[in-house]
Amino acid sequence: MTLVMTFNFVGLGLSDLEKAADMKWQDFEDAVQSATASRINADYIITRNTKDFQDSRVKALTPEEYFSGVFSVEG
Repeated sequence: MTLVMTFNFVGLGLSDLEKAADMKWQDFEDAVQSATASRINADYIITRNTKDFQDSRVKALTPEEYFSGVFSVEG
């Protein structure tokens, strides 16, 4: 499975930056990711730093959490 088949890569827009600035988060880069993820209706934000996304509209998962769900086998 390649990254291109697994993930969507999207562009960043001025509206994402404006929304992120309005969010007034401590970490502007995290706010940009959250604003962009919200705009594109992303299922998840994949990050090792989930605590910084507690106020995000899009749920943040660690890579391990994400891949354990993707590759879990129901029996």
